[in-house]
Amino acid sequence: MEETSGTNSPAMHDFLSPGGGSLTNNGKLSTSGDNSAGMAALTSDDTLVNNGTITTTGAGSHGLLANGGAAGGPGNNVVTNNGTIDVSGANAHGITSLDSSPGVVTNTGSIAASGPGGLGAFIAGRVTLDNAAGASIVSQQDNGIDANGGGTFNNAGTISGHNVALSLVGAAATINNSGTLQGASRRPLFRTMHRIS
Repeated sequence: MEETSGTNSPAMHDFLSPGGGSLTNNGKLSTSGDNSAGMAALTSDDTLVNNGTITTTGAGSHGLLANGGAAGGPGNNVVTNNGTIDVSGANAHGITSLDSSPGVVTNTGSIAASGPGGLGAFIAGRVTLDNAAGASIVSQQDNGIDANGGGTFNNAGTISGHNVALSLVGAAATINNSGTLQGASRRPLFRTMHRIS
């Protein structure tokens, strides 16, 4: 088990330029400090894979974080969760991609955000996101997924938010849903101003 308690103390972290590395968790990662992700790639062309358990409790402490722009690159970081992610701090998201050009985001496991402002996933750029059958992305106090760059969202599992399941803003998006999209009663399942198929 890898455990950290300080501010800005991710459990696994790749910040080495030019990127192209791979981080895989097959065990247990836990952080309790603010801004302390379970796994973080602050470079481009990395691969983040969680096959185990990630637990964070600090504010802004995301489960999986990709931010290629922190190193001046576009990102292209591939993010995959095959295990369990549980984040409970304020504004802590299960998966966060701040990449201007995200790699594919895949969830075959369980992602739960329970803190105020915590999203199941936040994606800044145009993305392909796959949520597999039997997988779940859940926010107990906010949206299941916020996506600001559009792209393609393939859901065969469950995406659930206290407000809406999917909030899509700023670019065209395609949703292919064979699973469950669940928002609060009397709220829409998704918000978008663009094409849905």
